[in-house]
Amino acid sequence: MEELGEQVLGKLQSMTDEEFAEISLEAAE
Repeated sequence: MEELGEQVLGKLQSMTDEEFAEISLEAAE
């Protein structure tokens, strides 16, 4: 489970702010 969490954190950190904004907007709808 810890390894999965680290993978997710790594992907979040490598994501650009623009990509994060798009995902946040989709999740907010």
